[in-house]
Amino acid sequence: MRKPIDLWAALHGLLTIIALLYPVWLLVSHDIPVTAPVLYLEGAAFVSAAVCYLLHQKKLTLVETIYYWLTHIFMFFSILLIWNSFFEAPAFPLVSALAVVGYMYYCFKTKNMAARLISFCVSAMLILTLFENSCLFWSITGINFEQCLSVTTVILLLFYSKANSLWRFTAYYPTLVFLGLSVPTAFLDPFYWMVIPLGGFAWFTWRAVKTAERYIFSSIVFLLIFLLGLRIQELLPITHEAVYSLALTALVATLCWFLGKETWRPILYPAVFALLVFTALTAIRTTWDTVSMIITLIGICASAGLLIFLYLYRLKNLSVVPLMLLSLLIWLNLVNAPFGVKTASFLSASLALLVVSLWRRKPFIEKTHFSLNYERITAFAYLFVFYGFMAAHTLYFGRLAAACLAVLYGGLTAYRSTQLERKVWMNGALAALLWPAAIILQKSPLFPFMNHMLLAALFLIIVSLSCRRIWGAGLYCLRIEWIAVAVIYLRLMLLALMIGETGALLAFAVVALIGTISGFLLKYKSYFFSSIVALIISLLYNRRHMWVVLPWWLYLVIGGFVLIATASIVEWTRQDKLRRAKLNLPPRVSMLRKIKYYLHTWR
Repeated sequence: MRKPIDLWAALHGLLTIIALLYPVWLLVSHDIPVTAPVLYLEGAAFVSAAVCYLLHQKKLTLVETIYYWLTHIFMFFSILLIWNSFFEAPAFPLVSALAVVGYMYYCFKTKNMAARLISFCVSAMLILTLFENSCLFWSITGINFEQCLSVTTVILLLFYSKANSLWRFTAYYPTLVFLGLSVPTAFLDPFYWMVIPLGGFAWFTWRAVKTAERYIFSSIVFLLIFLLGLRIQELLPITHEAVYSLALTALVATLCWFLGKETWRPILYPAVFALLVFTALTAIRTTWDTVSMIITLIGICASAGLLIFLYLYRLKNLSVVPLMLLSLLIWLNLVNAPFGVKTASFLSASLALLVVSLWRRKPFIEKTHFSLNYERITAFAYLFVFYGFMAAHTLYFGRLAAACLAVLYGGLTAYRSTQLERKVWMNGALAALLWPAAIILQKSPLFPFMNHMLLAALFLIIVSLSCRRIWGAGLYCLRIEWIAVAVIYLRLMLLALMIGETGALLAFAVVALIGTISGFLLKYKSYFFSSIVALIISLLYNRRHMWVVLPWWLYLVIGGFVLIATASIVEWTRQDKLRRAKLNLPPRVSMLRKIKYYLHTWR
C-alpha cells in the first residue's frame, strides 16, 4: 500500500502540470506568436529537469519520476509547436537552439540505451529544425528543406565517424535514416548536393563488416552514381539516354571490383554483371547517326568488358551472354550503317574473338561440364556473315579473302589445339582449301573440264593427306581413300563422256596416265589400280572405231597366240620344277608371286 506522502507527491505532480500548461493555452488562444509559448514550455521543461535532479539527490523516487516525465512532456509540446511553425510563421531560432542543447545534454548524460537512442533521434530532428527555422526566420533564399536535411546528415556523419563503439551503436540507424532522406536531393538543383548521400553511403559501404550490409550499401552507391550521371547529362549538351549513366556506373563498379580486395569481389560481382548487361542492352537500337555510333561503341565496350570479366571470374559457361549481346549490337545497330562499316565491324569482331579463343586454348567441347567454345563459334559465324556481304555485292577479292581467312582460322585453331581436336581442325583446314580454290577457278581462262580436273586433283590430295598423314594410314582411312579415288575417276569419266569432245576425252586419259605414274612412284595402290582401270577404259573407248574396222580373222590370230603362249609358259614351269627337284634346288618363285610380294609393300 502506498504511503500518504507518495499519494501527495502524485497529486502535486498532476496539479503542477495542469498549472504550467494553463498559460500555454492562454498564449495560444490570444494569437500570441508561437515563439512565446515555445520559450515558456522550454523554460518549464528546464525548471522541471532541475527539480528532478534535486529530488534525485534527496532520493525521493516517486516525485523524481513525476518531474522526469513532466520534463519530457513539456519538451514534446515545444517540439510540436516548433514543427508547426514551419507551416504558419517561423519561430525565433533561439527556441530551436534551446531544444537542441537540452536534448543533446540529456542524450550524453543518460545511461539507458533506449532513452539514449530516442533522445539522439530527437536531437537530430531538432538540429534539422534549427537550420530550417533559421532559414525561414532570416529569409535565407536558395536553401530549402532538403538541403537543410543534407547539412544535418553531414553533422551526423561526422559525429558517427569520430564516435566510439558505444555511440556508434546509438547513431548507426539514425544516421542511415537521414542519409536515405537526403537521397531526393539528387533531383534538386544544384545537383552537387547529392554528393552528400553518395559519400555517406560509400563510407558506410567501406566500413561495413556484415555481408548483407555490403550488398545493400554497394547497391545504393551504384544507384546514386547512376542518378548522378543522369543529372550530369541534363547539364551537358548530350542526349537524354540512360546508356551514358549506366556506362559510368558500370565503369565505376568494374574498377571497384578490379582494384578491390579479394573479400569484396564476390559481393561486387552481381552488380558488375548486371550493370554491364544493362549497359549493352540499352545500347541496342536500329538508327544510325553520330550519337548512335557512340552508343554502339559503348555497348561493344560493355560486351567486351563483360566477356573479360567472366574470363577473370572463371565463368566460362556464361560467355555466351556477352557474345549474344555483341551479336545483337553489331547486327541491329549497324543495319542502316554504310557497307564498309558493317563489313569492317564483322571482320574485326571475328578476328578479335578468334584471338581470344586462341589465347585461352579452350577445347571446342568440354566433356567434364558440357560447354562449347562460343568465342570460336561466333568468330566463324561473323566470318560467314562477312562472306555473305561480299557475295551479295559480287566482290571477287572480298569473297576470296573470306575463304582464305576460313583456311587460316582452321590452321591456327589446329595449331593451338591438342590431340584429337588438332587432327579434326587440321582436316577441316585442308578441306576448306577447296573453298578459295573454287573461287579462283571461277575466273580461270581454262575450259570447264580442266577446272573440274584441277579441283578434283586438289580434293584427292586433301583426302590422301588426311588419310595418310593426319589419321595414320589405318585400314578404314585407306578404304576411304579407295572410295574417294574411285568416285572422282568415275565422276570425271562420266563428265568427259557427257561433254563428248575430243579434248575432254584426251584430258581424262592424260589424268589417268598421270595417276598411274604417281601411284607407281608413291606406291599408292588406290591411285595405281584405279588409274590403270581408268586408263584402259579410256583407251578402249577412244579406240572403239578401230575395233570395228579390224577383220574378224585378226581376233582369231591374237587368240591363238595367247593360247600358245599360255601353254608354253605352263609347260616350261612344269619342266623347271622337275629339274629343280632332281638337283635338290628350291622351287623358283613365280613372277606372279614376285609381283604380289612387291605390291604387298605398297600402301
